[in-house]
Amino acid sequence: MAETEKKKRQKPGRVLANTLYLLGMAWKISPRFFFGYIFDALVLSAWSILDAWYFKRVFDLLDMGAPVSEILWMLLAVALTTTLLLLSNTVYWWTENEKQKLVIKCGLQLKLFDHALSLDIGKYEIPEFYNDFIWAVRTADVKVCEILKVVRNLIRRVSSGAAVFGILVSLDLFTAAFILVLTASGAVCSTYINKKCYAYDMESRRSERVASYVSRVHYLADYAKELRISEAGKVLEKLYDESTEERRGLIRKYFGKVQTCGAFWNVIGAVKDNGLILILLYKMMVEKTVLLGGFALGVTSSWRVSSALQEIITAATELAKHSLYIEKLRTFFDTKTSIEGGTKMPERFESLECKNISFAYENGVEVLHDVSLKITAGEKIAIVGYNGAGKTTLIKLLMRFYDVTGGEILLNGINIKEYDLDAYRKVIGAVFQDYKIFAATVAENVACGLCSDDAREGVTAALDAASFTDKLQKLPDGLDTHLTREFSDKGTNLSGGESQKIAIARALYKRAPVTVMDEPSSALDPVAEYELNRHIENALTDQTVIFISHRLSTTRGAARIYMFEHGRIIEDGSHDALIAQNGKYAAMFNLQASKYRT
Repeated sequence: MAETEKKKRQKPGRVLANTLYLLGMAWKISPRFFFGYIFDALVLSAWSILDAWYFKRVFDLLDMGAPVSEILWMLLAVALTTTLLLLSNTVYWWTENEKQKLVIKCGLQLKLFDHALSLDIGKYEIPEFYNDFIWAVRTADVKVCEILKVVRNLIRRVSSGAAVFGILVSLDLFTAAFILVLTASGAVCSTYINKKCYAYDMESRRSERVASYVSRVHYLADYAKELRISEAGKVLEKLYDESTEERRGLIRKYFGKVQTCGAFWNVIGAVKDNGLILILLYKMMVEKTVLLGGFALGVTSSWRVSSALQEIITAATELAKHSLYIEKLRTFFDTKTSIEGGTKMPERFESLECKNISFAYENGVEVLHDVSLKITAGEKIAIVGYNGAGKTTLIKLLMRFYDVTGGEILLNGINIKEYDLDAYRKVIGAVFQDYKIFAATVAENVACGLCSDDAREGVTAALDAASFTDKLQKLPDGLDTHLTREFSDKGTNLSGGESQKIAIARALYKRAPVTVMDEPSSALDPVAEYELNRHIENALTDQTVIFISHRLSTTRGAARIYMFEHGRIIEDGSHDALIAQNGKYAAMFNLQASKYRT
C-alpha cells in the first residue's frame, strides 16, 4: 500500500500544472463561473479582515474611554459594509453560481462525449482506459467545482490569514511567534491524522465494495428468485463477515496512531490557548504594552491564524489528490484514435472486397486469418459459422471500427483507409448483434436522430418492412411512443424480438448502399423469423446485403455463402453447391433442419 501510494504522489510542479489545466478548461467554458469563485474568495477575505480589525478597534476605543457615539458610528459603518459583502456573496451563491454550474457541467460533458466519439472502439476494450473514461464522465464537472472551491478557500485563507497575522505582528512580535509555532505544530498533527485516515479509506475500499455488493444483491429484485431457491445467501453472508473482519483489522492498524497523535494535538491546543491568555494578560497588566483591543485580537487571532494555516495545508493536500484525477482526464483528452480517415469521398457503390485480411486483438490472439471475399452491387451474400468463428469481427473491420493487421479491404478497388471515415461509414448500414434501444421515441430510435415530419413516412415504411406494423398500431402514441421506462412510467418496454425489429428498421431506413444483417432474427421464433425474412427480402430486393448468422434458414437464399471456422473461410458457394459438397456447411444445415422434422 505504501509503495502504491508513493507511486501516485506527484511533484508540486505537476500538481500546479494540472490545477492550471483544469482551471483553464473552466475558464474557456465559463469565465463568469471562474471569476465568481475568485470574487467570492476576495469578499470573504475582506469580511474576515474587517471583522478582525473592527473587533480590536472597538475594545481599544472602550479602553481609551472614547465617546459612545464614535463607537456606534463605527459599528454602523462596519455593519453596513459587512451586510453588503455577505449579501452579494449570498446572491451569487443562490443565483449565478447554480446557473454557471450547469454551464460548466454541460460544457465539460459535451467535450467528453465529442472526444469519446472520435476514438476507435478498440480503446473501450482497454480496461484502464475505459475505467478512466467512465470516471471522467461521472465526475468531471464535480471535480472542477471542488478544485475551484479549494482554490477559493486557499485565496481566502492566505489573504485573510496573512493580514490578521500582520496585524498581530504589529501588536506584539513575541505573541505572533508563539501563535505561529504552536499553530504550525497543530497543523502537522492534523496533516498526519488526515494522511492516516486517507490510507485507511484507500485500504478499506475493497472490503466496502464487498459489503456494498452483498447488500445490493439482497435488495435487488434481479437476485430475489435465486436467493430463495438456493443457499447462495450463506456464501454472501460469509463474504460480508470477512469484509467486516478486514475493516476491523484496518481500524486496529491505523486508528491507534490517530488517537495518539490526536491526544498530542489536544495538548498543543491547550498549551496554545492557555499560554496565549497568560502572555497577553502579562503584557496588558504588567508591561502595559497591549490595550484591551490587542488582548481581544490576540485571543481571536489564534484560531484565525490556526484556521488559515490548516486550510492552506489541507488545500495543498486536496490539490495533490485532485491532481491524480486531472492526470487521468488529461490522458483521456490526449488520447488519439488509431483509426484515421483519408480525404477521398466514396462514389457510387460498385464492390466491397476483403483481400487476404487477418486480424488480431491487442492480446495477440488472431481472430481472422487470410480471409478473402468480394461482394458487388446488388449481390446478397451470407457469412455463416458457429459462435466465435469470426463473423462479427469481420463486420467490425468492414465498418472500420478496427483496422486489419494484415491484407486490405477495398471499396470500389481502393483501400478503405483512403476514404473520409464518416463518409465511408455511411456506405454501410448495419443491424448489430448487440443492438441497443435508446430511451427515446419509436421514430427517433428508427431514425437514430431527430425525426422531422418529412421523415415519418420513411420511418413507418421501414417499420412495416421489419414486421413491426402490428405492434406499432397497439402502441399508445404510435411513432411518438417513448421506449423504455428510463424517464417515464408511461414508457413502453419491448420484448427481445420487438426490439430486434426496431434495430432492423434502422438499417432499412438508412438505405445505405450496403446493408449488414448480423443475426437479424436471433430473438425470434421460427414463424416470426420466416415472416421477417420475407419482409426483408422484399424491402431489399435490389440492395447489396451481407447476412451473418449461425441459423441457416436466414441465409440459404444468398447468392454465395461463406462458411467460417476458427477465423478462416473453409467453404464457399451457393446453398445447393455446399449441400452437394457434403462438408461442414451441409452438416450444420442438416443438424438444424433435423430439429424441425417430425
